[in-house]
Amino acid sequence: MDVVIEILKWTAVIFVAGFVGQFGKSLTLWMLRRAQEKKANKAKAKVAPAIEEKAPGPVEPANPEQEKTDKKAAKAEKKRLKKEAKAEEKRAKEEAKVSVELPADEPDTAERKILDEAFEAVDSAYEDRPPHVPRRESSPPSEEPDEPEPMLE
Repeated sequence: MDVVIEILKWTAVIFVAGFVGQFGKSLTLWMLRRAQEKKANKAKAKVAPAIEEKAPGPVEPANPEQEKTDKKAAKAEKKRLKKEAKAEEKRAKEEAKVSVELPADEPDTAERKILDEAFEAVDSAYEDRPPHVPRRESSPPSEEPDEPEPMLE
């Protein structure tokens, strides 16, 4: 009887481990999202009383046209800020991007030069490699097309 109980315990442990292995990432992401939402709700709860203290009662605008103008101004400001943030993000991406500009007249030659420089840097890092590893030749391949081998009949 003790053996049966021991087998059932291990089966349950393996089942739980399999479940965690299968759904662990989703469960973790869900738990993190839930914790962030709780934190955000607490922050909102702290801010809400401060707002209520400033405005004890509902404030009605004196002029509905003024309210529309205020909404339009707020919307325009929000749009401007969003546009600025997007432009800043784009500028940061362009600065971070490493671009290699190839001349239009000789793209293969410029590309070959860049690759040769990269391979030379790698080769210089591995000067003490074993003798059976051949050194890469930096000469460009010949422009003549390879002739196909004759087919044997």
